[in-house]
Amino acid sequence: MNVLSSPRPAPALPLSFEALVPHRHPMRHVDRLEVIEPRSYGRGIKLVSVNDTMLGVAGRQRFMPNPLVVDALGQVAIAVMAPGAGTKPEVWYLATIDSVEFSAPATPGDTLTLEAKILRVWRTTVRIDIHARVGERTVARGVMVLATGEVN
Repeated sequence: MNVLSSPRPAPALPLSFEALVPHRHPMRHVDRLEVIEPRSYGRGIKLVSVNDTMLGVAGRQRFMPNPLVVDALGQVAIAVMAPGAGTKPEVWYLATIDSVEFSAPATPGDTLTLEAKILRVWRTTVRIDIHARVGERTVARGVMVLATGEVN
């Protein structure tokens, strides 16, 4: 079997991640939460691997597509806004992204640091400053708005 096409098992995460965020493999794009300050700030890590199932390809170069970077940033933001352990994770929807700039993409072998800082909270909507970087190199930066709703 070709190593590029073999599926990668979902990385093990602390139970707290699954308690905070409803995303599951293969749509979970955060490998580890490093810092969570409830309703304020969060930082997570994504280890970009050649075996990730949704990498983009340009020529012979594989990379993490920009929409997946935004999704990973959203997952960190959801963890920041989570009501806490022992409750069912809330479902959040992407309302908009504003002034998001993308730089050089993350490639296999990179450690992508994902940061979300809450700027403003309304009743069911939150505005978040987002930043994804590899080391000191920015991959994406901008503002995201998420909204929550009832789950049946």
